[in-house]
Amino acid sequence: MRSRYAAYALGKARYILETSGEGRSVDDPTWIEEVRRFSQGTRFTGLEILAVEPGDPVAWVTFRAHLEAAGQDVSFTERSRFERTERWRYVAGERVG
Repeated sequence: MRSRYAAYALGKARYILETSGEGRSVDDPTWIEEVRRFSQGTRFTGLEILAVEPGDPVAWVTFRAHLEAAGQDVSFTERSRFERTERWRYVAGERVG
């Protein structure tokens, strides 16, 4: 989770795509542009890991992402599912709180 947050903050779209679950190609130009646009338009001000539910091949992470966009606080809390194949991949998340 920390590496994905850092990748978003640094605009590393390729890493985000490579660590996402199956379903879209890492070469999808539309997806790459969506990630880049989000990264460029967002100020990443902090990440809190609230809970970790370890497992293999499935684990859960609950986190609070502190973000600003267009001068507004757009922070959120999410419980995310990660699955391990050859590496850990983000599969899905749901907002909490």
